[in-house]
Amino acid sequence: METQLNLPHLSRSPSWCDQVSVQIDSCINTKVFRVFFSALVGSNLATAGLLIAALSFPFSVTLLPVALIGGGVAGAAATLFYEWLISGTTEEYEELRQIAHAYEGTPRMMEALHAVDQFVKTNPVQLEQSYDYHNFHHELTVITEQVKTRADLRGIWETFLNRLEGRTIYQPDGNTTTLHTGMERERLAGRNFEVITERLDPASPHFNRETEQAFAIAEECFAGNTSSRRDALRAVWRNPHNQIHLAKRRDTGEVLGYVWAREERDQQGREFLHICNVARKAEACSIGVANRLFQQVFAQPLNRFSSVYLEVRESNRDAIALYTQWGFRSQQVHTNYFTHPLENAHVMTRAPVIT
Repeated sequence: METQLNLPHLSRSPSWCDQVSVQIDSCINTKVFRVFFSALVGSNLATAGLLIAALSFPFSVTLLPVALIGGGVAGAAATLFYEWLISGTTEEYEELRQIAHAYEGTPRMMEALHAVDQFVKTNPVQLEQSYDYHNFHHELTVITEQVKTRADLRGIWETFLNRLEGRTIYQPDGNTTTLHTGMERERLAGRNFEVITERLDPASPHFNRETEQAFAIAEECFAGNTSSRRDALRAVWRNPHNQIHLAKRRDTGEVLGYVWAREERDQQGREFLHICNVARKAEACSIGVANRLFQQVFAQPLNRFSSVYLEVRESNRDAIALYTQWGFRSQQVHTNYFTHPLENAHVMTRAPVIT
């Protein structure tokens, strides 16, 4: 589930400056650019080294092309070697084969097992989209719900989950996160999670702790499409025109997800409610976090708003399906709106109240 942080008004389209910026950002994050840049740096370093050496030792000018080419090749090779090094090693999991053997002929389980196997077969994991991590946890839960009724398989599945704990995951923007399976192991043990919702209170003594948990969820969900200035974002969230609704575990108080809704006004004086973020912790799948959050948002009086709107990645079908269930409909497309990876955004709107 994904929205973007800053779109002042519904009618706004990205400016030419915005589009140039995201195109440059997308180019910089390609392997071709990284290899080219490394070759350029290598050539310059080799040439600079040769010129410095010339201060003490005479050399032929014919060595300059050699330095340029040799430095470029060395720089490119170093980058390719580094990317190969971090690309991960392929691993096989006997636990998955044992469970697959037990559920052979059960299409949904085999589909889930295959998806999990594809996700974890390289170490570290490289995400193409941030929401791939959420999809992975959903498949884990599908398997857990079946396996927890099988005494002969529970230990095997728990061993697999333990092996995954702490695995490094590379986000599309190059930053890393850590794979956690704690809630999945609790599910396996028969734990039921009760979700409660409440509005974030800037006057609460827990404000900083709860916002820190929310920011961590945002980084997991949006990978490079959120503000990294947490203090500035806290100041925004203290503004009464911003509503932050939290979903939390009743037993521990841990923040599992949040909705950030911002009150906006256009030049004609019409008021809108902008759903800037909908975010859920990947582990907290299939327990109704997003639905509880939307219930909280739409339970309040919203009659003064002309509409409610949000943005979502064009490829994020699960999020689009959820928003559609809540009455949102796609109204326009903003080209190259999201980065990491570069992608269009659907702007989805709905009436503030259900009539």
